[in-house]
Amino acid sequence: MRRVLRFGMLSMLATAGLLLLVGAVRAEEGKRKLPGIKLPSLGDLTKKDPPITTSIADALLPVPFLDGSIAGTPTPMTELERTPTGGFVLRPGLFVFDAQSYCLKAGTYGPGGGDGYLDAPLKGPQSEAVRAILQNSVRHEDIPQQDIQVLLWAIIARTKVTDMSARMQEVAARLLTPAQILKLNGGALGLIPESAMERLLSNLPAPARRVFEAEARLRSLLAQGTASFEDLERVAILGRDPPDGDEGPKVPEGRWSYDRAGYFVSYQPNGYSHTRISIYAPERFFLERDPLGRLTAVADEQGNRIETSYDDDIAPLTVPRDAGVKGYAFRAIRFIRPRPESGDVEHAEWQNIGWTFAGVPSGTGKAVPMARRAAVPVLGFAPVTWMAAADPFGDVGDRYEKWQERYDRYQEWKDNYDKLKKQRDRQRPPSEQDVQDVTDLGHYNEGLNTALKGDLGEKAGWVDEHLGRVKRAWMYAACRLAGGCEDGGEETKPKKFEPSEHIAVPAQTSRQRLGLSGRARRG
Repeated sequence: MRRVLRFGMLSMLATAGLLLLVGAVRAEEGKRKLPGIKLPSLGDLTKKDPPITTSIADALLPVPFLDGSIAGTPTPMTELERTPTGGFVLRPGLFVFDAQSYCLKAGTYGPGGGDGYLDAPLKGPQSEAVRAILQNSVRHEDIPQQDIQVLLWAIIARTKVTDMSARMQEVAARLLTPAQILKLNGGALGLIPESAMERLLSNLPAPARRVFEAEARLRSLLAQGTASFEDLERVAILGRDPPDGDEGPKVPEGRWSYDRAGYFVSYQPNGYSHTRISIYAPERFFLERDPLGRLTAVADEQGNRIETSYDDDIAPLTVPRDAGVKGYAFRAIRFIRPRPESGDVEHAEWQNIGWTFAGVPSGTGKAVPMARRAAVPVLGFAPVTWMAAADPFGDVGDRYEKWQERYDRYQEWKDNYDKLKKQRDRQRPPSEQDVQDVTDLGHYNEGLNTALKGDLGEKAGWVDEHLGRVKRAWMYAACRLAGGCEDGGEETKPKKFEPSEHIAVPAQTSRQRLGLSGRARRG
């Protein structure tokens, strides 16, 4: 009871303090309305950084070669240990969280159209206040999401808290400190007549003009204190379809970003107010190779294994002008998983189907497409058995071209090591083996998925999930290449994900950037 009374008194004092400031602020505004007061110039509006500056230029390292979902059932992030600020303490595995999210750029278009969002840090002069609101919202579940959004719109529109309604001033007093509120008021803009705003912004490009106009309109509506949430939303959210010619790189929906803390994150917004956050904190995997350096097994710490052997009666595929890479036909593919509840081990096997590249492409070769020939199923002792076609390398042209492109992505990943090293206190340098592991696991993942696509048999459920472990091993290898995952021989600090420290940024500049909270979506 004492805590509640104390908090209530502090809240009342903070609100009362705000109300005392109103008189002084309004007196100052009265001076601005006197004849001869100089309106701000376009330079005044555009030279200073906006309250939140995060853009696509701040995005963390995207991982285009890992596009697509990860097989397996994710664990709800709500089952993880929470941090005092509403974040999550990660453990190895795949996790998902349906978060309440917030528009942090008014006068822009909502998520949609298959456009992807990347991970970026929260930055800008008022990032402290925005972060505090997002963090404290977790402890104040009784504050409606719409009220939190209105307060955030007020910040990005540079509205004085003391200009807002008594209700919103009380919300601000609960989520922010008096010092933070004073800082917000100090960076606020006054109301600018629409005729003057028209003159000021007439020479701006359309996207920037839309943002400034929306912010000015929000300031006006918030100062009136009578606008509904729907009125504010109509100003801040322009719809879902930006005009043709919108600037920005094309990023597919669900693209993974790599966080320097050693995990991967992707965002799938559902409108601006709800965002699904997917995180993969890599598990440890073990690779086995034969004397030729080909992958023969991928295994995890629970005893799940994918094993392959190769048909050396078939001459390996060579690629002109690229001696560093060869193609090898599979003799057998075996999936093995333990069944702890019964003590049994379950198997699935395919024979004489599929192939994989091995080695690091140089990017200088050219594989000639060969005629495709379908494999023919035959009876056998294994759960699924296949007889190979006469030419196992029929799709080499497509596969090699794809891997030339992905190798360029690997090189970008490796080249970013120095940048990543500056952002972390503790990293080991990447080795040539790390590059080899990432490249070969990419080949291996492609080879197995191509060979087994649509032919997983009656055990498709667990077999498909098992196949997904190859991609997880690939992501573990990519994390090692970036220096964020150790080999298991050293203790590492727990990985934490603090939603309030992150922004989901769109590649297209006319779409909204999204603030993220540790509050779960409702309904």
